[in-house]
Amino acid sequence: GGPPINTGAATPYTFKWIAEGSYQIFVSKPGSGYRDSDPQGLILNSGDFFSLFFSLPDIAPPIISINPPSNGDPVSGSITISGVASDNAGVSKLETQVDGGAFNVINKPYNPWSYSLDTLTLPNSLHTITVRATDSSGNSQSVPITVTVDNTAPVISGVAAGGLTSNSANISWTTDKLSNSQVEYGLTTAYGNSTLLDKSLATSHSQGLSALTAGTVYHYRVKSKDGVMGVGNLAVSGDFTFTTLAPLPGRVAVNSNPSGGSIWMFDGTQFADSGQVTPFTFANVPAGTVYRMIVKLADHSDSAEQVSPAMPANGSQTLNFSLAPLPGRVAVNSNPSGG
Repeated sequence: GGPPINTGAATPYTFKWIAEGSYQIFVSKPGSGYRDSDPQGLILNSGDFFSLFFSLPDIAPPIISINPPSNGDPVSGSITISGVASDNAGVSKLETQVDGGAFNVINKPYNPWSYSLDTLTLPNSLHTITVRATDSSGNSQSVPITVTVDNTAPVISGVAAGGLTSNSANISWTTDKLSNSQVEYGLTTAYGNSTLLDKSLATSHSQGLSALTAGTVYHYRVKSKDGVMGVGNLAVSGDFTFTTLAPLPGRVAVNSNPSGGSIWMFDGTQFADSGQVTPFTFANVPAGTVYRMIVKLADHSDSAEQVSPAMPANGSQTLNFSLAPLPGRVAVNSNPSGG
């Protein structure tokens, strides 16, 4: 149907076609100029000319790709097998097979295609998944991949809480297979808080908890999931508890200028009186206490006072006051250090 190719007087001659299809060849004596279009095949005409009709068959098979899963991947639960299938004459059928069993038809579309496989119907072992594509000329191509079916959840052991402080803890555990890490925690078995999921796969796991309340009982449980492709077998531990450390008393150092003033420290009632001694350090101040400090000169000619922030757990604060021997009061802001 396309433009003719004139070979000249050269024989024999080889034609090369780049695609299958129907063709007609005319052979004539030099100078005869005679052509025939009889569709019956080989025809001779007075010894001057003959023509040949023939078809070049489609022998090219379809092209198939599978991803995911990849060859060698561990899989579990219900997985989606997907890929692309194409052919110059068009894909007429796409099928999948597991371990040499019966082929199951994959519904269109084929570019791309997808198929759902429930691995719970298969034993935990190596399995071969084969995808076969057939084109409209009957040419077929099969592509196999091997996957490892594992529908057993990790076994969690050695769950422990360590590194306890008044506001933090570290949770550790182990699993018998590579899996990710996460901890749920809270004041009850409803938990309500969780750490960020650590997607790295490991057998030794550790997660830190912070911003906890001192002297408080916390419930927690650990979670680990194996597998790839966003699926896997989830293991969840039982409930465990730990108690954060109680707040320890702190220390408050008070300095006055001039020195020698009297210091009173209140937490609603008089807490301590230094007498006429400055600087002076109040020890064993309960953590979390908000207190009021008053410093006066020995002759009571001047005073200063302030309300402190809450005493930090295991910490200390230093308050500095400046007093002038003048009537009245002078309020001085302090910048506690060591909090």
